[in-house]
Amino acid sequence: MKLNSISSQPAWKLAAKISALGLSLVFVTYGLVWIILSTLRLFVEGIMP
Repeated sequence: MKLNSISSQPAWKLAAKISALGLSLVFVTYGLVWIILSTLRLFVEGIMP
């Protein structure tokens, strides 16, 4: 039943959902990498001024 409801939706709606999910994943990954790099830089600067 659920498969039928998904396939009855327009393809562009599904594509929009998938692209929005991918964009949010990219932003989350970029934010995590930036936080990790900034904390590493702070640690390095604190150890070796």
